[in-house]
Amino acid sequence: MSIALAVALVAGTGGILLERAINGPVVADDYYDGVDTARPIEAEYTQLGPYSIDEATFESHDSHFEKFKIWFPADMSQEGARKFPAVVVANGSGTPFFRFEPILRHLASWGFIVIGNDDPDSGDGRSTSMSLDFLLSLDRDTSSVFFAKVDATNIGAAGHSQGGPAVINAATRYDNSDDISSVFVASTTSRALIEKAELTSWAYDPSSLGVPYFAVAGTGEADAELIAPLHSLVENFELISDGLPAVIARRDGADHGDMLSWADGYMTAWFRYTLADDGRAKDAFVGQSAEIERNPNWIDIHRKGLE
Repeated sequence: MSIALAVALVAGTGGILLERAINGPVVADDYYDGVDTARPIEAEYTQLGPYSIDEATFESHDSHFEKFKIWFPADMSQEGARKFPAVVVANGSGTPFFRFEPILRHLASWGFIVIGNDDPDSGDGRSTSMSLDFLLSLDRDTSSVFFAKVDATNIGAAGHSQGGPAVINAATRYDNSDDISSVFVASTTSRALIEKAELTSWAYDPSSLGVPYFAVAGTGEADAELIAPLHSLVENFELISDGLPAVIARRDGADHGDMLSWADGYMTAWFRYTLADDGRAKDAFVGQSAEIERNPNWIDIHRKGLE
């Protein structure tokens, strides 16, 4: 079912909110300079990282979407045998990679190989799984700049809105799901809304995840009243196995589209912690003095597996 039909199925104010939320935000090149940060780790990882970035675009050869695009450290080839952790990115509705490309470039600047695509309907996780397969095929291609450069043991998946279901599905449904070792989801479409809109291909099961999980949403109207309300975040969190590191939090004052950029500092820190063993980033989430617990920008925080 198309997202347009999903909008039609959600009546009244809910339909207006959903339509407004899926118009596809555009992220400015210097977005990170406008994000309010209240604690040092959040501030540090919201800014650009130490790497200059190159990028490469490839045809998908798929009937459903056209392109893959990869952002990566420009001096990667000069790093000898070093491998880099990777992040596969799933699109929200109406938000192909070129609408939020600065965020993907930012993530790469922190030492990640980042791959996105222009799939307009990512919720089933198929295109995210395809992006992962494509990146790993380049890692095996001796003629590719990515040959032997992807740390296949440290691959994350990130998604916003419809991309939340896409990430969870990519990490649980496919032959290559076990290649994903950490996930971040923002403003994930609630399972109740998916059921109401009969978006059966988007249906996802957090209890099937076997990797660290970080989920965020905003307190604004579209998220809080329709797309990613607090009870949905808590329900999904409670379905995550107790032995796994897991965090949920809401960004106070942010709404659905804001969560692409306003959560970026902690998304970057999450992947630096879970994929790159970054002790500084770890301090944002782990222990009694975890920074996110003391950050007034973030409320309704739940953590487990992070003592």
